[in-house]
Amino acid sequence: MHEKVEEAQAALARKHLQQQEYVQKIENAENAKLVAEEELESAKIELDALKQRVNTEKEKRDKVSAKATTPVLKIFYLLFLSVIKDPKTS
Repeated sequence: MHEKVEEAQAALARKHLQQQEYVQKIENAENAKLVAEEELESAKIELDALKQRVNTEKEKRDKVSAKATTPVLKIFYLLFLSVIKDPKTS
């Protein structure tokens, strides 16, 4: 009888240790999840900032492109007009 009690106590102790390990694994997983969520939120904020920066740079590029294109278009237009006015030069 004493032997059965000792076996039962040992089994109970093993189960208790196993349960503690499971609880620790769950706590570690929950902590890892929280860290991952924080990193995700930081990444989203950084991504939004980068998107804003890209849009700003696109706007700047478009403005510069428009300013650079306008004189070129004027030159082509004037050349076109000069060719139309004086077809003998071609």
